[in-house]
Amino acid sequence: MKKNVQGSPPVQRLRITFATEPLLRYISHLDLAKSWERTLRRAEVPVAYTQGFHPQPRMQFAGALPVGVNSDCELMDVWMEQRVNLGEFWHRVSESLPPGIRLLDVVEVPLKGPALQAALTAAEYEAVLEEVPDAGIVTDAVETFLARREVLHEKHSKKGTKLVNIRPLVEGLQVLPPSEDGKIHLWMRLSHRPGASVRATDVLDALGLSKYPSHVVRKMLLFSE
Repeated sequence: MKKNVQGSPPVQRLRITFATEPLLRYISHLDLAKSWERTLRRAEVPVAYTQGFHPQPRMQFAGALPVGVNSDCELMDVWMEQRVNLGEFWHRVSESLPPGIRLLDVVEVPLKGPALQAALTAAEYEAVLEEVPDAGIVTDAVETFLARREVLHEKHSKKGTKLVNIRPLVEGLQVLPPSEDGKIHLWMRLSHRPGASVRATDVLDALGLSKYPSHVVRKMLLFSE
């Protein structure tokens, strides 16, 4: 593969599916993006760059992965300035990835298709709860939550703190059948639209379950098309 020239127009758009493991549970989205930039540079694939004084690789994530959450389904688009063979791309990138990131799939998508971020509507999560003395505690908390029309939760931002009703943002919530590991698994589908999203950890807090150790995994991303 030839070395890329910053500012060249893209000719190919690749959609990458990847997973993150517990090792990267507490890194920020910015650090994850930088890890991917370094990976693509080490792999020597012809990534297209933006123009201007500070060229950036043309890459876009479907949605930021919250700190403390792992994922089995992350999506990102990368634009190429030269067409690449998908098999060769897979080999180069998978060999260059740092520990904690697993490449799951690479496909070509239309160059001018809609942005991933604009099409994302919701995400499904699975929270594994430990040290819960009685499964009924979780079941009761879920039933109480679903029966309410309003569940206020503090949302913190640079502008300050405000109370937000997160109940409409929880599209689905249920306790999964008992697993062999003896831990309680909680499934949730959460809105992931601009200005209308909620974190899985915030839902656990609203349920009164954040006092129990938990491990949250993003299992699926849902899109409008």
